[in-house]
Amino acid sequence: MRHLPLVLLPLLLLMACGDAPPVVDDPPPDPPAVTTDVTVVATSQQSSWEEVLEVVLTSADDWAAAWNHLHDGVAPPPPIPDVDFTTQRVVIVTAGSRPSGGFGLRHERTAIAGDTLMLDVTLTVPGPTCMTTMALTSPALALAIPLLPAAVLVRRTEQVTECEP
Repeated sequence: MRHLPLVLLPLLLLMACGDAPPVVDDPPPDPPAVTTDVTVVATSQQSSWEEVLEVVLTSADDWAAAWNHLHDGVAPPPPIPDVDFTTQRVVIVTAGSRPSGGFGLRHERTAIAGDTLMLDVTLTVPGPTCMTTMALTSPALALAIPLLPAAVLVRRTEQVTECEP
């Protein structure tokens, strides 16, 4: 009788393991994105940037140079908005050279996921029935973002604007 508990022990352990949840090697999902404040500090249809780019500015000198690109050909350029580079950075997003008017950039949403600040930007494109100027344009957008220890990722989408025929 003394050995009966020793015989039952493996049986009890086997029964207990049958109800245990399986071990999963998948990592837990990322936490939901947290939104943060972003301010549009400037937009331009006639910037001097002919290429598509995203630039993060970290100083007032860089911001002043970018301001001149945003307002190339405007004399005198409008007053530069104040940005406190001890608490903020500026992100410049450009659409490159476009064949006509009707193109623009719009900030849609900002989120933080992990160590990345994601900026969702939409390029609006004139539809085939839209009347536009025949001048070349170079849309650009300047966003003031909080100074965070995070990488900046610009996610671009395109939206065609439909016009009445």
